[in-house]
Amino acid sequence: MNIYGLKNSIAFIEKVKEITSWNLSVSNLNAEVNSVKNHIFGIKRKFYFYKGSKKVAIFGDYDTVMGINELLKELGIEVDRKEILYKTTCEDEFVIVSSKELDRMKYLKETELLMLLADGPSLDMKHNSKFDLQVSNQNLHRVNIYSYTPYIGFRGCLWMIENILNISL
Repeated sequence: MNIYGLKNSIAFIEKVKEITSWNLSVSNLNAEVNSVKNHIFGIKRKFYFYKGSKKVAIFGDYDTVMGINELLKELGIEVDRKEILYKTTCEDEFVIVSSKELDRMKYLKETELLMLLADGPSLDMKHNSKFDLQVSNQNLHRVNIYSYTPYIGFRGCLWMIENILNISL
């Protein structure tokens, strides 16, 4: 179970509640959920009439690629390419697993993207996107020591929504 996106965050909280028998503040949960839902509507409104490319490419580790894909689906954003950068097994037939670097370079050079969410080397490849975000290791130009990336849970949803709403179209 991943905790990217609203639906998965709610499911995770329900599972923890079931396992631990903790009391949950329904009013606090509803406030978090409603905040995210209101902003999801803002994204759908922003891109409803947008005629440019709404394609997104995600390159990274298995959990990140699959989790961010779920989040973007909830936001109504098309994921054009999902690629796990190492050899693994994946049940999703639309996920590319460990392609050749030249194939990735060709795709990035030829495809107009709304967003590129990737590791450092992929972000360094020649590409045409309106928004880039490093969501996976390996790093080339920076040191990332903070391992609690802000992409998961309700706050992760809001953080991603904020970044997407700030894309200059």
